[in-house]
Amino acid sequence: MIDFIVYDNAGKGKGSKAAAAISAKLSELGIPFAFHHTEKPKHATEIARNLCEKGAQNIIAVGGDGTVHEVLNGLTNLSEITFGIIPAGTGNDFAEVLGTPTDPLAALQWILDGNTRYVDFFDCGGTRGMNIVGCGIDVDILRHYESKSKKTRGQYFLSLLHCLIHYRPYDLAFVDEKGEKHEKKAFIACACNGKQFGGGIKICPVADIYDGYLDCLIVNDMPKRKMLGALMKLVGGKILQHPNTQTFHVKEFKMNGNAPLQIDGEIYTDLPFDVKIVTNTLKMFMPKEN
Repeated sequence: MIDFIVYDNAGKGKGSKAAAAISAKLSELGIPFAFHHTEKPKHATEIARNLCEKGAQNIIAVGGDGTVHEVLNGLTNLSEITFGIIPAGTGNDFAEVLGTPTDPLAALQWILDGNTRYVDFFDCGGTRGMNIVGCGIDVDILRHYESKSKKTRGQYFLSLLHCLIHYRPYDLAFVDEKGEKHEKKAFIACACNGKQFGGGIKICPVADIYDGYLDCLIVNDMPKRKMLGALMKLVGGKILQHPNTQTFHVKEFKMNGNAPLQIDGEIYTDLPFDVKIVTNTLKMFMPKEN
């Protein structure tokens, strides 16, 4: 039995189209399945929790990074289930890191092949994440963009300009892996399990979802005249090369501050930046070559 948790409106209707293709294929093959459609924010978490309570063994998120994030946070019996992704969102960042095909039937074939592997995830103040947790100007841009009724590429650029003009750095304090204390004014601070966010922006190309570590980076504050150049390096996947960037390869990372966070693209205003990697716990469907 395969249970699919579907966000129909993901990717402007890609979720619904993917579900239709999957339904036709599994019906043709005679494989038992069920669809569970989300109807409100956080509904995927509720559905996943209920499925776990009923003994589900194969739970698949059909949607984007937000759907994956919600389902992960509803899985209560990680030792008994296998998690999978049918990417149907706009960005699908973690699915891309995983190597999941964008075609829903090709992604379904991964699941039918039955090959699995443990994949790292992280816990941030009691909330799970698959990909990246961070704070800074990227979160400000996302919050400003999400506050607008029309979400177009042009509006995202306007949000970027607004945040560059009005940006104020966040005061953060942390202790590094050597026990040394740091106090920073941060432009961006992230703890990465996956490599990319924002629909393909490779913020941390060295991150590895199998190595049991977080790759953390802090881009220190800078004069406003240099911020646009830093953002261009970020978009170009070269922020690690910026002279204001520090990196840490750690199993846990904690910072003190009051900055809002994004986890897998979802905004949290009341979580501490206290992140720990979790290994050998979450089993996911993989291609045979892995």
